[in-house]
Amino acid sequence: MFKKYLLFITLSLVVIKASAEYPKTDFDFSLLPQYCKAKLKPSSPAEVKKWSKKLGHDFGHTHHYCAALHSLRRAKNIFSTTPDKAQYKRHLLGVAIGEIDYMEDKASPSYILFPHIYTTKAEIYLESKQPAAAIEYFNKAITANKKFTKPYALLSDYYVEINNKKGARKILEEGLKYSPKSKHLNRRLNKLVKR
Repeated sequence: MFKKYLLFITLSLVVIKASAEYPKTDFDFSLLPQYCKAKLKPSSPAEVKKWSKKLGHDFGHTHHYCAALHSLRRAKNIFSTTPDKAQYKRHLLGVAIGEIDYMEDKASPSYILFPHIYTTKAEIYLESKQPAAAIEYFNKAITANKKFTKPYALLSDYYVEINNKKGARKILEEGLKYSPKSKHLNRRLNKLVKR
Protein backbone atom coordinates (compact mmCIF):
# COMPACT_ATOMS: atom_id res chain seq x y z
CA MET A 1 0.00 0.00 0.00
CA PHE A 2 2.78 2.42 0.94
CA LYS A 3 4.59 1.71 -2.35
CA LYS A 4 1.44 2.54 -4.33
CA TYR A 5 1.03 5.78 -2.37
CA LEU A 6 4.66 6.72 -2.96
CA LEU A 7 4.30 5.98 -6.68
CA PHE A 8 1.15 8.15 -6.84
CA ILE A 9 2.92 11.06 -5.13
CA THR A 10 5.95 10.74 -7.43
CA LEU A 11 3.79 10.65 -10.56
CA SER A 12 1.77 13.63 -9.31
CA LEU A 13 4.95 15.65 -8.85
CA VAL A 14 6.13 14.72 -12.33
CA VAL A 15 2.79 15.80 -13.81
CA ILE A 16 2.84 19.10 -11.90
CA LYS A 17 6.43 19.78 -12.97
CA ALA A 18 5.63 18.86 -16.56
CA SER A 19 2.67 21.22 -16.61
CA ALA A 20 4.66 24.35 -15.81
CA GLU A 21 3.03 27.44 -17.27
CA TYR A 22 5.49 29.08 -19.65
CA PRO A 23 4.63 32.22 -21.64
CA LYS A 24 4.07 31.54 -25.35
CA THR A 25 2.42 34.45 -27.14
CA ASP A 26 3.68 37.96 -27.84
CA PHE A 27 0.98 39.20 -25.46
CA ASP A 28 2.32 36.90 -22.70
CA PHE A 29 5.82 38.27 -23.21
CA SER A 30 4.61 41.88 -23.30
CA LEU A 31 3.57 41.49 -19.64
CA LEU A 32 6.96 40.14 -18.54
CA PRO A 33 10.44 41.63 -18.21
CA GLN A 34 12.37 41.78 -21.51
CA TYR A 35 14.85 39.14 -20.39
CA CYS A 36 12.04 36.55 -20.39
CA LYS A 37 11.53 36.85 -24.12
CA ALA A 38 15.31 36.88 -24.63
CA LYS A 39 15.54 33.60 -22.71
CA LEU A 40 12.46 31.79 -24.05
CA LYS A 41 11.85 33.29 -27.51
CA PRO A 42 14.90 35.32 -28.53
CA SER A 43 14.83 37.36 -31.70
CA SER A 44 18.58 36.94 -32.23
CA PRO A 45 21.75 35.47 -30.69
CA ALA A 46 22.81 39.04 -29.94
CA GLU A 47 19.76 39.48 -27.68
CA VAL A 48 20.66 36.34 -25.72
CA LYS A 49 24.28 37.47 -25.44
CA LYS A 50 23.22 40.93 -24.21
CA TRP A 51 21.04 39.54 -21.40
CA SER A 52 23.49 36.80 -20.53
CA LYS A 53 26.19 39.44 -20.09
CA LYS A 54 23.86 41.72 -18.11
CA LEU A 55 22.47 39.05 -15.76
CA GLY A 56 25.45 36.71 -15.62
CA HIS A 57 25.81 32.94 -15.60
CA ASP A 58 22.50 32.34 -13.82
CA PHE A 59 20.60 33.79 -16.78
CA GLY A 60 20.57 30.14 -17.86
CA HIS A 61 18.03 29.37 -15.09
CA THR A 62 15.89 32.47 -15.58
CA HIS A 63 13.17 30.81 -17.65
CA HIS A 64 12.00 29.21 -14.39
CA TYR A 65 11.50 32.65 -12.86
CA CYS A 66 9.69 33.80 -16.02
CA ALA A 67 7.37 30.78 -15.73
CA ALA A 68 6.67 31.76 -12.09
CA LEU A 69 5.83 35.33 -13.10
CA HIS A 70 3.57 34.13 -15.89
CA SER A 71 1.79 31.61 -13.63
CA LEU A 72 1.30 34.22 -10.90
CA ARG A 73 -0.19 36.69 -13.38
CA ARG A 74 -2.59 34.06 -14.68
CA ALA A 75 -3.58 33.06 -11.13
CA LYS A 76 -4.28 36.69 -10.17
CA ASN A 77 -6.63 36.95 -13.16
CA ILE A 78 -8.86 34.14 -11.89
CA PHE A 79 -11.75 35.74 -10.05
CA SER A 80 -14.31 32.96 -10.31
CA THR A 81 -14.91 30.86 -7.22
CA THR A 82 -16.15 27.75 -8.99
CA PRO A 83 -14.39 24.61 -7.75
CA ASP A 84 -12.65 24.07 -11.10
CA LYS A 85 -11.35 27.64 -11.28
CA ALA A 86 -10.25 27.57 -7.65
CA GLN A 87 -8.41 24.30 -8.24
CA TYR A 88 -6.73 25.71 -11.36
CA LYS A 89 -5.68 28.83 -9.44
CA ARG A 90 -4.12 26.65 -6.71
CA HIS A 91 -2.36 24.67 -9.43
CA LEU A 92 -0.91 27.85 -10.98
CA LEU A 93 0.27 29.13 -7.61
CA GLY A 94 1.82 25.73 -6.81
CA VAL A 95 3.63 25.74 -10.14
CA ALA A 96 4.87 29.28 -9.49
CA ILE A 97 6.24 28.30 -6.06
CA GLY A 98 7.94 25.25 -7.59
CA GLU A 99 9.64 27.37 -10.23
CA ILE A 100 10.94 29.80 -7.61
CA ASP A 101 12.07 26.91 -5.41
CA TYR A 102 14.09 25.74 -8.42
CA MET A 103 15.71 29.18 -8.70
CA GLU A 104 16.57 29.19 -4.99
CA ASP A 105 18.06 25.74 -5.30
CA LYS A 106 20.03 26.19 -8.55
CA ALA A 107 20.97 29.86 -8.95
CA SER A 108 23.83 31.49 -7.08
CA PRO A 109 22.64 33.30 -3.90
CA SER A 110 24.26 36.45 -5.29
CA TYR A 111 22.17 36.37 -8.50
CA ILE A 112 21.16 39.92 -9.31
CA LEU A 113 17.47 39.00 -9.74
CA PHE A 114 17.01 37.51 -6.27
CA PRO A 115 15.39 40.63 -4.76
CA HIS A 116 12.78 40.37 -7.55
CA ILE A 117 12.49 36.60 -7.17
CA TYR A 118 11.94 36.84 -3.40
CA THR A 119 9.34 39.59 -3.92
CA THR A 120 7.49 37.43 -6.43
CA LYS A 121 7.52 34.50 -4.01
CA ALA A 122 6.05 36.80 -1.35
CA GLU A 123 3.30 37.81 -3.80
CA ILE A 124 2.55 34.15 -4.50
CA TYR A 125 2.28 33.46 -0.77
CA LEU A 126 -0.09 36.43 -0.33
CA GLU A 127 -2.23 35.17 -3.21
CA SER A 128 -2.18 31.71 -1.53
CA LYS A 129 -3.37 33.23 1.78
CA GLN A 130 -0.07 32.52 3.56
CA PRO A 131 0.80 35.96 5.00
CA ALA A 132 3.53 34.82 7.41
CA ALA A 133 5.51 33.24 4.56
CA ALA A 134 4.86 36.35 2.42
CA ILE A 135 6.25 38.68 5.10
CA GLU A 136 9.32 36.44 5.44
CA TYR A 137 10.01 36.71 1.69
CA PHE A 138 9.34 40.45 1.51
CA ASN A 139 11.94 40.83 4.26
CA LYS A 140 14.31 38.51 2.40
CA ALA A 141 13.96 40.72 -0.69
CA ILE A 142 14.65 43.84 1.37
CA THR A 143 17.74 42.25 2.91
CA ALA A 144 18.99 41.26 -0.55
CA ASN A 145 18.71 44.86 -1.84
CA LYS A 146 17.66 47.62 0.55
CA LYS A 147 17.22 50.11 -2.32
CA PHE A 148 14.71 47.93 -4.21
CA THR A 149 11.39 49.61 -3.41
CA LYS A 150 8.81 47.04 -4.58
CA PRO A 151 8.91 44.79 -1.47
CA TYR A 152 8.50 47.80 0.85
CA ALA A 153 5.54 49.02 -1.21
CA LEU A 154 3.76 45.66 -1.39
CA LEU A 155 4.39 44.90 2.28
CA SER A 156 2.96 48.29 3.25
CA ASP A 157 -0.08 47.58 1.06
CA TYR A 158 -0.60 44.30 2.91
CA TYR A 159 -0.34 46.06 6.29
CA VAL A 160 -2.91 48.66 5.17
CA GLU A 161 -5.19 45.84 4.00
CA ILE A 162 -5.13 44.23 7.47
CA ASN A 163 -5.53 47.66 9.12
CA ASN A 164 -1.99 47.77 10.55
CA LYS A 165 -1.25 51.41 9.71
CA LYS A 166 1.65 51.55 12.15
CA GLY A 167 3.36 48.61 10.40
CA ALA A 168 2.66 50.14 6.98
CA ARG A 169 4.16 53.47 7.99
CA LYS A 170 7.21 51.85 9.58
CA ILE A 171 8.06 49.79 6.48
CA LEU A 172 7.56 52.79 4.17
CA GLU A 173 9.82 54.96 6.32
CA GLU A 174 12.44 52.22 6.32
CA GLY A 175 12.33 52.02 2.53
CA LEU A 176 12.57 55.79 2.19
CA LYS A 177 15.81 55.78 4.22
CA TYR A 178 17.41 53.87 1.34
CA SER A 179 15.41 55.32 -1.58
CA PRO A 180 14.24 58.77 -0.44
CA LYS A 181 13.12 59.85 -3.92
CA SER A 182 10.90 56.82 -4.55
CA LYS A 183 7.57 58.05 -5.91
CA HIS A 184 5.85 54.76 -5.02
CA LEU A 185 6.90 54.90 -1.38
CA ASN A 186 6.35 58.64 -0.93
CA ARG A 187 2.88 58.45 -2.49
CA ARG A 188 1.89 55.61 -0.16
CA LEU A 189 3.28 57.39 2.91
CA ASN A 190 1.49 60.65 2.05
CA LYS A 191 -1.79 58.78 1.57
CA LEU A 192 -1.28 56.99 4.89
CA VAL A 193 -0.55 60.23 6.77
CA LYS A 194 -3.76 61.82 5.39
CA ARG A 195 -5.97 59.01 6.70
